[in-house]
Amino acid sequence: MLLGWFLALRARWGLPGLWTGICTGDVVTSLLCVGMVVLGVDWAQEARAAERRLSSQAHLSGRTSSCWIDDEARDEDGQQQQQQQQQQQQQQQQQQA
Repeated sequence: MLLGWFLALRARWGLPGLWTGICTGDVVTSLLCVGMVVLGVDWAQEARAAERRLSSQAHLSGRTSSCWIDDEARDEDGQQQQQQQQQQQQQQQQQQA
């Protein structure tokens, strides 16, 4: 609003100056909001949460889900489960041998 007032009255642009100021303010506000969302979200955590949701849905439906996240991006629980599964497989192999 302040820019609109300045352009309309001080710069003597009149009504186009008022509209220019209002539109410029809207654009700046929108960019700031989008920037806060993009920079303020922990995307790795959101990806892990989405992976958990997908894997739980796949588990319920009996299908396996594919993982789009590298092992480095997995949380500690996922790593522990993977290690436990590997240990169980090794124990089974040792028992069979």
